[in-house]
Amino acid sequence: MQIRQILIGSLFCGLYCGVPLQAQRGGSEWTTSGGNAQRTSSFPDSAISPANMQKPGFRMLWKLKLNNQSRQMNALTGAVTAGTGYHYRGVNFLALMGGSSNSVFAVDYDMAQLYWEKHFDAPPPAAGTLACPGGMTAGITRSVNLAPPSAPVSRGSGAGVRSVSGAPGEGVPTEPRAGRGGPPAGVSGAQGRGGRGGRGGSGAPGRGGGGGFGSAQAVFAVTSDGVLHTISFPSSKELQKPIPFVPANARLSDLALVNDVVFTSTSNDCGGVANGVWSMNLADQSVKSWKTGGGSPVGDLAFGTDGTIYAALGPGAGYGNAVVALDPDTLKLKDWFTAPEAAFVTGPVVIHFQNQELVAAATRDGRIFLLDSQSLGGGSHDAPLASSAGYSSPHNDFVPEGLAAWQDENGSWLAMPVAGTPTAAAKSVASNGAVAAGAIVSMKITAPNGKPQLTGAWMSRDMNSPLTPVVVNGVMFATSGGEFHGEASLATTDRVKRSVPAILYALDAATGRELWNSGKSIASFMHSGTLSVSPGQLYLSTADSTFYSFGFPVDRE
Repeated sequence: MQIRQILIGSLFCGLYCGVPLQAQRGGSEWTTSGGNAQRTSSFPDSAISPANMQKPGFRMLWKLKLNNQSRQMNALTGAVTAGTGYHYRGVNFLALMGGSSNSVFAVDYDMAQLYWEKHFDAPPPAAGTLACPGGMTAGITRSVNLAPPSAPVSRGSGAGVRSVSGAPGEGVPTEPRAGRGGPPAGVSGAQGRGGRGGRGGSGAPGRGGGGGFGSAQAVFAVTSDGVLHTISFPSSKELQKPIPFVPANARLSDLALVNDVVFTSTSNDCGGVANGVWSMNLADQSVKSWKTGGGSPVGDLAFGTDGTIYAALGPGAGYGNAVVALDPDTLKLKDWFTAPEAAFVTGPVVIHFQNQELVAAATRDGRIFLLDSQSLGGGSHDAPLASSAGYSSPHNDFVPEGLAAWQDENGSWLAMPVAGTPTAAAKSVASNGAVAAGAIVSMKITAPNGKPQLTGAWMSRDMNSPLTPVVVNGVMFATSGGEFHGEASLATTDRVKRSVPAILYALDAATGRELWNSGKSIASFMHSGTLSVSPGQLYLSTADSTFYSFGFPVDRE
């Protein structure tokens, strides 16, 4: 394929000129769920823009059915991406994901073929429920850099858009880019506060660094028996002896590895495991945990640029209906915000606005709470910086899973999936058509009086069970997941029968206007899992364990 011919021609420069292989391929890598430690679900790729999406060419590139048995509609986790470098198997560009049947898969996304498959003998419980499906539930991760991701350089076909987690006042980077994109996340980490060392470390020192223990060439997975596995993605071999991490049969959030410490959370009291946040330091294999006392963590953990951990908690005793901040070294509670009536359903995102680092999370009724990371709820722990109106009406058992955040030349934005027909607040924003089942709502962060506030901007076209969108250089990719939502007691087999195939949409992130859709190219529905991105391509998986790639075919012909 064309890309491989180009890479073979640049072999010696890649080896001797000091240019990272990933930069040769053209862009940052998607190293964890949400794309970065802040979980913004945004990606700096200039190969995609609103102008490009209105031209012919973007389409489904390939699909691949993987050897995985779903559990309660749980199938494949969101993918992370990696370039393997020059080694005995050649040059490969991989999308890696976990499977509910305790497997990890590596797919060569340039060659559209399975690169390796690794199954772990960790039998899950015989039965499961929607709340506690069993099997592998945590998305895998690579080493995550706390430094803000870099911004794309516009090709003249659309304005460059950066992640909203960029450093305040930093502006758009102007350094030259190699290939189509730029240096991968984790290659040039920012200098932060005292970093942990480690064997074979390749990341920069300090909080912004990538860490050691072979983490630059590894993915990390936790199987249903609670054991952590460190897997070389070039070879599929385990780089360390498997390490017990959490009790068996817990429901885990997607993993994050920050400075040689792996983080996750346990929810829904699955397997009798208390709800809380967990960490393992790879240097000494010590495990720490913080228990909520009742409230169940929702979504994934997010990280501030200083390493602070943020978790959103649903209803329950102890710390319930809350957003908490934990110390990354001790997991001790640093701060919290609570609102008795706020049933949080999405994990937090960490965003920068002007000179503040903000934290946002959404509730079941479609409200977003905006919090100051330096004082989540003020002295009384119940005072947010801002909160939006409710945009989601009661709609069976549908619960939005996460937020997206980004920044462009017009400001800072948040977006979330909502369910049901529009509420009164939703009717006040710019419409892109009648909505009956659900949609994506976008909000802008402004500060007209010096205090941040949220203002509804637009609502997308109608979508059936929309999932968390991703934003790539001014284009929002959103999925109408297609899963049937009835009463919570509805049997899984009935849900599957009544679900419809998913549809992927590309929207103009500034207006919500539809630019493109996948039509009938996706054959099944999506239950969970996140979208992932590599330069010029987008990935998703469906409930039947099929992995799809969409993008521009220029590099494949």
